[in-house]
Amino acid sequence: RQPVYHDISRVPPTNMTIRAVFTRLVVLLIASIARQVDSALPPGYDEELYCSVGRCLRSRASVHPGMVGARKTFHECAPVDGGPESFEPESHPVGWGSKLGEEARTELLTSGYHQSRCADDEIIEASAASRLEEEEELLEHEEYEGRSNTEACVRPGGSKPAVHAAFYLWYGNPEVDGRWIHWNHKVLPHWEPN
Repeated sequence: RQPVYHDISRVPPTNMTIRAVFTRLVVLLIASIARQVDSALPPGYDEELYCSVGRCLRSRASVHPGMVGARKTFHECAPVDGGPESFEPESHPVGWGSKLGEEARTELLTSGYHQSRCADDEIIEASAASRLEEEEELLEHEEYEGRSNTEACVRPGGSKPAVHAAFYLWYGNPEVDGRWIHWNHKVLPHWEPN
């Protein structure tokens, strides 16, 4: 038997191999550190949230500050107490919107999906509503008379109110031009040069 000889001229130089390995390690490191971001949906795709049988809809308790995403990102389908799925973890609700069509909603409803909210979530919403009513009464109180609107927005301790605002940076008509277009704003310019 004759020995097998390898052509070593085809082997890349050592420094190129090290560079390729280092680049792959850096990419893997960055990918492992990056947070997953859930995209916000344009209007008409996430208007109503549905949960499966044995679960109820509630607001998520663990929403990180600055978190963005679709409506279903901020809600969860929790097992109903004493139900068959009470030991299973929470799950994301299924979103429905007018752009998905009535057939999709009918299919969800015939499959047993519903919009029932959890009892503890209703208690949380009720306490938030009563707190809002108390703040509105304070604004109407005589100590705020004669102040500007910006002064009325400051709490008695001088702290700013906690406000979370969200809006879509998209416009367009998919029925006409087949796409959504990024909003042309003076701070956030249009993504197309034209």
